[in-house]
Amino acid sequence: MDSIDMNKMIDNLIDISRLAGKEILDVYDGSFNVTLKDDLSPLTDADRRSNAVIITMLKSLYPEIPILSEEEKEVNFSERKDWNLFWLIDPLDGTTNFVHQLPIFACSIVYSINGRPLSLRMFFPGTPFDPDRARTSPSTFIIDSVHQQISFQPYSIF
Repeated sequence: MDSIDMNKMIDNLIDISRLAGKEILDVYDGSFNVTLKDDLSPLTDADRRSNAVIITMLKSLYPEIPILSEEEKEVNFSERKDWNLFWLIDPLDGTTNFVHQLPIFACSIVYSINGRPLSLRMFFPGTPFDPDRARTSPSTFIIDSVHQQISFQPYSIF
């Protein structure tokens, strides 16, 4: 696989999360149905629509990188245990808050290499962030008040 330009990837993830966030807010601003998944957690059209945007765009931009999504068919551990890199997504992290009209939810996309998260992109479409209060660590910053980018430096404990 060719080397990935991380700056371009971050730009792409901003675009993807904005589009997914738009889908979430389109549902949030109207009436919506709630169904229950097998584990009895809620599922809405916002989950499905956000998931569709993220999956479609990631497959288009990075077809060689597998995707593990909360809203997709489960991938057996025997298959994914050998993945050196993959996307881990929760298209609507905070569905319960969403269902109860609490504007505290996010679209989460993680890029993982060798089992370690390299980049986490979180977009909070329903939350008016104050960037000065949103800093949680030196490695966390806010991009245009609604995107949270956390970058991790891979390290070994040995």
